[in-house]
Amino acid sequence: MGPAAKQFQLPSHKGAKVDSRVPDFTKIKLISYDYAKYGSTAERRRLIAKWEKEVNALPR
Repeated sequence: MGPAAKQFQLPSHKGAKVDSRVPDFTKIKLISYDYAKYGSTAERRRLIAKWEKEVNALPR
């Protein structure tokens, strides 16, 4: 169903047929993400407040 809707994500079911247009995820370089730090409620609030102050407040 994914390819028919032009959705080319990697299926979670290992037996599902993967469309040829899906990127090879073994060749994609991912960032190292610290879930313990950036997943905390306090850090999330801090980052959102910083975004609101420094980015979202800029004139459009």
